This record gives sequence, C-alpha cells and structure tokens, in this order.
Amino acid sequence: AIYTFYVTDALTGLPIQGAQCAITDRQPLIESREGAGAVTNEQGIAEVNTTFPSHHYSVYKAGYETVRGTVPGAQINVAMTPTTGVLGLRVLRRVLRCIRG
Repeated sequence: AIYTFYVTDALTGLPIQGAQCAITDRQPLIESREGAGAVTNEQGIAEVNTTFPSHHYSVYKAGYETVRGTVPGAQINVAMTPTTGVLGLRVLRRVLRCIRG
C-alpha cells in the first residue's frame, strides 16, 4: 500500500521539508527507526510504500514536536508544532517579568 504524508507547520500552515515519516506495525515509543519511511520534499509531501499491514505512523523533524498516531487511511495530514518558538516565548515572558519587577 502507498501512504501519502502531507506535513505542515501548525502555526504558519506552510509545508515542512525534511520531515522523517514512518509507517510501523506497532506504536513506537521513540522516533521510529524501523518500518517503511520517507522524507518530505519542499512541498511537505512524502510517499511511503509498504507491504506489511500498517497500523501506526510517526513524523519527526528537529525543532518540532514528534507526531505519532494511528494510520487514518492512505492520506495522512500532519500539522507539526514548533518547539523552538514555544521555548523562546517562555523565555521572553520571564525576561519581561524581571524587567517590570
């Protein structure tokens, strides 16, 4: 079966290039390194062709929270949340609190 991933940034809606997409026969506990996989292109699209029964997927990209889930069908839409922006916002809030006293 062929599964098509459409990976975007959850905040901007823009496609994410270079995300590692994997289909596995079990729910991975860490970033998936087994099963069938592919990397998204500049449009945020990756196709994974696998012959084993697929139940779960994972999508990993540095700077984003890893997304895991149950395969919903041949098309898998994934919106990834940035981790760097969230941390930066928390630091900025603390700095502003210190300045204000």
